[in-house]
Parts: sequence; C-alpha cells; structure tokens
Amino acid sequence: MKELMRIERAYADGWLTDYCLTVYEGDVIYIQSTQEHSLESLRDVLAGERKMDSGKIWFDEREVEHYDARKAAERGVYVISFKREFVENMSIAENLMPVKPIWHIYRAKKVRREIRAYFAKEHVELEPAMKVWQLTEAEQKKLGILKAQLGGARLVLLDLTAERIEGRMAEELAQMIQRMNRRGMTFLILSSNYTVIAESATRTQFLHQGRDAKESGSITDAVRERFVEGVPRSCWQKKSGEEQRLFTGLFDYEWELSDNIWAYLHRVRESSPEIWERYIAVDIPETGAGFTGSTAVIPGGSGDMLLANLSIGENLTIAIPGRTAYGGVISRRLQKRLTESFYNEIHLDPSVHHIEELSKVQKKILSVARFGLAKPEAILLDSPYSGLNAQEAQELRAYLVSLVKKGIRILYFSKIWETMQRDCRVILRTQNGESAKINTL
Repeated sequence: MKELMRIERAYADGWLTDYCLTVYEGDVIYIQSTQEHSLESLRDVLAGERKMDSGKIWFDEREVEHYDARKAAERGVYVISFKREFVENMSIAENLMPVKPIWHIYRAKKVRREIRAYFAKEHVELEPAMKVWQLTEAEQKKLGILKAQLGGARLVLLDLTAERIEGRMAEELAQMIQRMNRRGMTFLILSSNYTVIAESATRTQFLHQGRDAKESGSITDAVRERFVEGVPRSCWQKKSGEEQRLFTGLFDYEWELSDNIWAYLHRVRESSPEIWERYIAVDIPETGAGFTGSTAVIPGGSGDMLLANLSIGENLTIAIPGRTAYGGVISRRLQKRLTESFYNEIHLDPSVHHIEELSKVQKKILSVARFGLAKPEAILLDSPYSGLNAQEAQELRAYLVSLVKKGIRILYFSKIWETMQRDCRVILRTQNGESAKINTL
C-alpha cells in the first residue's frame, strides 16, 4: 500500500504527546479517546489549523514544512465536523455550489436538477432545496462525505466527538463510508465513544492521554470491548457480569429519536402487554411529564433542561413532591442538607454554585438526582450516555449503580447494543416499539 500521510512525534498544546500515525491510501482508521481535546488537537493539526509544538508531517512520502490549512487543502484533506462545513440557513444546493465553480453560471433550477441526479446515483434521499438545519446529524455527515467526493478529497477527517450517531443512521453512514472507500477515499474517523461506524475500520487506534496507546487491525470482540469500556486494556479492570449488569434495557434499532420516549413506552406496553408486565412493570407519566407516584422518566438531553437562573441546590430540590413549606417554598434547612449530600456524593467543589459551572456529566447526574430524591420505584432514562464520552459515561453509570443500591430500579432506552450487554441483566428488544423479545444475560 502507498503511504498517504505520516505524522511523527507530534506534540500540541499538551493534548498530543509524542503522537505517531501512518495512513495508507485506502485506509479506514478509527481513533477513539476519552479526551475530546486530544481528538480535536489531532483533527486541527492534520487540517493545518493548529501548529504543532514539535513533530513532523509527511504527505506522499515527502516532508511538508510550515504545514497549514492551505497546504492541507492542496493535498486533499477534508474535515467533516459538527456545524463546521455548512451554512445552516442556506439550502443544500447553495452549500454545494462552491465545490463545482461551473454551477455558478447555471440557473438554480439546473443546479438542483444535477445535484438531485447525483444524490440518486449515491442512493441518498435528500432534496437539494432543503435547508441544512433541517437535516439530522447523520444526514449532515452524509452530505459532508458527498461534498468531499465532489471536491476530490483524498483524506477525509470525520469528527464524531460532538455527537453520538446511533442505530440505523449510524449503519447507513457506515455503508456510505465503505462505498466511498471502495472508490479510493481514505478516512480517519475520530470519536470519543464506541459507535457501530467503527466496524467499518480497517485499522483502529486508542489515543490515551495524548499518546497512541494501542493500535490494532479491524474490530475484533476484544477490541470492541475495549472501545465500549473507553479505556485501553492496560488501564481496564474487568468486573464480573453480576457487578456490571444491574439495569434493565429497552433496545430498538429502528425507533426514530425524533419521536419521544413516552410514545415509545406506550407503544411497547400496548403491543406486548404480557412482556411489559413481567419485565418492565412501571407506570408511564403523562407525555412530557417527568414523574408519577412511582416512576420518573428522564428524556435525552435532560442535562440541558436544568434552569440556569436557579442554583444547583434549587435545581436539585425542585422536583421533590410533598416536602415544601408554606407558599410552595422548600425549607432552606432541608435544601441545604440535601444539596450538601449531593455535593459530597459526586465530589463537587463547594465553591461551585451555578449550573453553567458544571460539566456535561455533572449536569446529567443532577438531572437524574433531582428525581432520585423523590424516591421513585423506578427511573427510566432515554439514551442516557448520548453526548458523553466514555469516561463521562462511566461516571454516570457509577451514579446510576448507586441508585440501584438504594433500591431504585434503573431502566434505559438505547440503540447501542454493546453498551446494553455490559449494563443490563434483562434487555427488551423491539422493532419500532413492537414485536418485543427478551434477552437475559
């Protein structure tokens, strides 16, 4: 195989340390790290947008000095990153026009017709007149790959650190990567979580503390397990299945996340009432409501639903039923005691008081903890690890385990089968909320 790019002994802003990587033409390399800043540094260095403190970079077996964004573009490097390569309030056609200068002399109708024909050839169901903001994350990534192909990209840096693409969308994106790879496009996929897209890789690498800690061939069971856990094998202490699997899972590869979790729960209960009563057996709050007398439902993105104008303690105690004093205001003494207990439990610095000072995983834990104080029989979460890197997911998992030990059942919906196999003793599998089947581990 011909060497396309090589980076040697790269140091950058403390996030890359003695980092090395060789990319050959036709590679699909999947790189995962728990430290998103390391992945961002690697992306920006390869795109020529961040200067290395030290290190060397080669393209086509020739060292490139004073490497920058212009030289990266000249060598066919193309970056696909979250809300980076498109103008969201412009149409798909308007975003693609700069790639083909000749389109500027065509009428808009002809441009849309040519793009529509191109999409049909690539088996992509997108309408050129659509605005980019109307697309899902996976559709934007597909559009980015098509734009890269139109522009003659040789090395595509696919950045998945800012989002988590799951289920059918991830599978379709993986199929497009494989299709474009067969035509000669080389991919470098960067992610802070395991994703099924990793299964497309011809090589994998674990980036740990800025170093290339472990490189392997294509995904095997052992490699996949390491990526799901989010740490290199040298740092991993495997727990017994009994210690790991304390939750109940609801897995549906087909369910569209644009439909809410309440609709999914109702469909499962209506289509499979006997299985529901035997294995799930929780009350479902009204659509949009988070709590009944016995069950709390926590939607995806719950960490972003905290009230920024309230303190951490006020957010924590806002959902407690039947514990308020006159005028609906909770006792300050009770609020202080509960808040101090929460701070101690998650090892939060007492000087932190505002929501915006919390990390993503701390916000997520707070969004769960405020319902945990109501002492429900069960808490049901929608895609709880979405948006978290592997290390943050471990922190959230540890907190959920602590709730199980307090007698609260934890159930969650996800499209990530590998995560459920690690977490759940019982998994209910459905197709669009129907045809329920049970797996016990």
